[in-house]
Amino acid sequence: MGRGLLAHGGCLIKLEKGLYGQQANDVMFAPFTLISKEDIAEGVVAFEFEPADDTPLTRSIPGQYVTIQVKVKDGIRQPRQFTLVPSQEGHRRVVIRKDPQGEVTPILHEDINVGDVLEISNPYGDVVLDEGHGALVLGSAGIGTTPIVAFLDRLAKEGSQRKVTVLHADHSKDRWPGRQIMERLVDSLPNGRMITWMETPGDGDYEGFMNISEVDLDFDQDTTAFMCGPLPS
Repeated sequence: MGRGLLAHGGCLIKLEKGLYGQQANDVMFAPFTLISKEDIAEGVVAFEFEPADDTPLTRSIPGQYVTIQVKVKDGIRQPRQFTLVPSQEGHRRVVIRKDPQGEVTPILHEDINVGDVLEISNPYGDVVLDEGHGALVLGSAGIGTTPIVAFLDRLAKEGSQRKVTVLHADHSKDRWPGRQIMERLVDSLPNGRMITWMETPGDGDYEGFMNISEVDLDFDQDTTAFMCGPLPS
């Protein structure tokens, strides 16, 4: 039986004490300038930031997240956590799906523009890829692709020979955040494969919600599984 890690909003916002000692600065938030804002899927935007001052930048580990503070309509600054995705060295890049009923994501999508400055924390989180050689199963749904993209990017850059099975479930190809980069990264891995479930008929390998009983994952004692994303509603 392999090992599994389940990542969800509740665990990602916990700041483990030991992580503070790994930071390159002692500030809670530093200013970052938005330098690009790109629509990458239906209702999903990628935001890329660069430092707006000379605060030393902590290097992130694939799978970690940052907290972004946004001033909402009543003037209060609201923090939200977003997983980092691969970016240019020295930048911070996050992918955010708009929640029409939310308080923060509509502001980010509609009111924050290139040139604006936001407060962003150091990277945190210990849901990160191990250094082993065992097989990996990387499962995601919806916007849960963000840490999976970070893992795949690292594996591709390392020329990893690990057996990697990527599982993804979504409404449709058009609403799949980071679909093209995920497909490209999986194709670049010599032992990578991807299996998809889509609610839109014909868009995925399987139709409906993810059901791993439909596929042979070939687990063994050295397999590590990561799953990130919302449960079916």
